[in-house]
Amino acid sequence: MTIFTPEYAATKKKLADAFAAAGWTVASQRDQEISCLVAVKDYETAVGTKTATASLEPHFGKFQVVGNYQSEGRNILNTTWLDLTSEMSTEEVNARLAKHAAMVDAEVDGSYARRLHIRFPAEA
Repeated sequence: MTIFTPEYAATKKKLADAFAAAGWTVASQRDQEISCLVAVKDYETAVGTKTATASLEPHFGKFQVVGNYQSEGRNILNTTWLDLTSEMSTEEVNARLAKHAAMVDAEVDGSYARRLHIRFPAEA
């Protein structure tokens, strides 16, 4: 069970703002209050719209941003994470998240259904 400490809440707020700036949709206030979910992002693929999620989890005295994007029968973001601490400034969180978001986009774009969509987009 995750205990939402004041440090966790403050870090999650910085992170949510950074995700919003990176083009993600921030989870509802209620979702953020009762779960680790921070933000989601939809991607168009050859099999329809698929959603990536980002969550903030306590991890050995720090916090870790973990993602989930199901493709090819697995979570292709299972090796893509970001470590944060509550002491990080807003600017540092923003800079780290910008790099992380770009890495997530690259991983998703490398999935089979997403590659097909990028190469052969459906005509409107």
